[in-house]
Amino acid sequence: MVEAAVVIIALSAMVLVAYLIPTLRQLAKTAEQSERLMRMMNTDVPPLLEEAGRALHTLNLAAIDIEKALAGGRALNDAAASITCSITDVRSACWQTANELLTGIVGWADQFRPVAAISGRGGLSALLTGVQEGFKFMCGRSAIHTRGGSYNGGEQQ
Repeated sequence: MVEAAVVIIALSAMVLVAYLIPTLRQLAKTAEQSERLMRMMNTDVPPLLEEAGRALHTLNLAAIDIEKALAGGRALNDAAASITCSITDVRSACWQTANELLTGIVGWADQFRPVAAISGRGGLSALLTGVQEGFKFMCGRSAIHTRGGSYNGGEQQ
């Protein structure tokens, strides 16, 4: 009976070894493939990392350039807004001065109304008054385009 037990143990060991040999071979192949992959990664990954670093540096430079360009654009926009305000102020001053001038001329013409009535030419004062009223109308229309007007994108005052 001892011999039968030894034979059973021997057969079990042979089956175990027969099963383990293919498994061990597969494990060796997997280890070899892993080693090849690691060698390939050691040669391929560092250049990729260097390229990625250069790309990030380039993107940082581009971001800085874009930021500078936007700052210049903001400054240009501010300068344009300032010029627009100055033009509006000058135009308003011109309209006001012209209105005051016309008012003075109408007042001056009123002084000569008796003389014009005597000479039969009373239309000068009426003409100047009409010009002044038309000027006031045009002045009112131009207020649409002043700072804060609704047609130039500003807010209503």
